[in-house]
Amino acid sequence: MVNLVIDTNILIAALIRDSLTRAIITMSGFTFVCPDLILEEVKKYKEEICLKSEISAWEYHRIFTSLLSFLRIIPRNVLEPFVQKAKSIMETVDRDDVLFIATALAIQNEGIWSDDKHFDEQMKVKVWKTSDLIRKILNLANE
Repeated sequence: MVNLVIDTNILIAALIRDSLTRAIITMSGFTFVCPDLILEEVKKYKEEICLKSEISAWEYHRIFTSLLSFLRIIPRNVLEPFVQKAKSIMETVDRDDVLFIATALAIQNEGIWSDDKHFDEQMKVKVWKTSDLIRKILNLANE
């Protein structure tokens, strides 16, 4: 079983387009975890997502709710003991990513799924690009 922390940009990409990203979330069988902050971040971009994807607010809500059923949301209080270490890892890189690193430190996982280059600048948590996951899925299918 693959357990991955999912970055906000990945979830937003899955909301914008019925794509390979959405298929990985909904059909890979992987477990995706994320900090509760992701809910606030995605909702902040709701109008932009609706415009880019040319969907109604109702359709956005339907897709978002569906995608959330594949995510395990980690409450901030669970992450609190790991935030200081995550800050030390990300402070020179991108402070907005601290809670994602804290999630990776708090929960047993295989790494973070993100196409954000900021994560590549740290060496404590493995980073999976979408292309890496596609290769992983193909390898699992061939086993």
